[in-house]
Amino acid sequence: MKKETATRALILKATPFKENKVILQLFTEKFGPVSAIASTKKSAYLSSMMHIEATFRRGRGDMYTLSQPHIIDTFPNLRKDFNLLQQGAKMMGILSKTLVPERAVPALFVLTKNTLKSLSTKSNNSAIYLCFLLKLLLFEGLLPLNPEDMKSTFDHAEKDLYLTIATAKNFECLKGLSITEAFKTAIEEYTIGVLPI
Repeated sequence: MKKETATRALILKATPFKENKVILQLFTEKFGPVSAIASTKKSAYLSSMMHIEATFRRGRGDMYTLSQPHIIDTFPNLRKDFNLLQQGAKMMGILSKTLVPERAVPALFVLTKNTLKSLSTKSNNSAIYLCFLLKLLLFEGLLPLNPEDMKSTFDHAEKDLYLTIATAKNFECLKGLSITEAFKTAIEEYTIGVLPI
């Protein structure tokens, strides 16, 4: 990285540090996941599940210094619904398990940002969430071609649903899909089980 570089980032976690600092766990577009420290005078309003743009400078060790943060999106509709907020937080937690420090994955960054935005504005939230999980498995090379490889019993309609969600080119394709809680749980449990910890 150059001495100072601007990039967009998604905040995975924000932790207060000392009296006037905050440590941010970020998924950046250009560098992948990084930890950065920022002054709370300029960044006290930053919290998890925000899309920001900021300037980064390499500090000591693996820590970066973040300056000039600018919020692009706070996904406000996501924050108005507690269930959606929980779903978004769960999604970010699962994503964090797969990220390799300073390995840029621009396509995964875009998928995550678009999923958070769509979760906060669409009505088919379960299908959007499952689409994110299946695409994440695909990125990691862990997506089963056959849904029965998830060690769950799926009926014929659920197998078709799995393939529809896994191969969706955009979230509009998911409109009108009916997702059962059992189907959602099976995919979620499989995803959490196979991802590295």
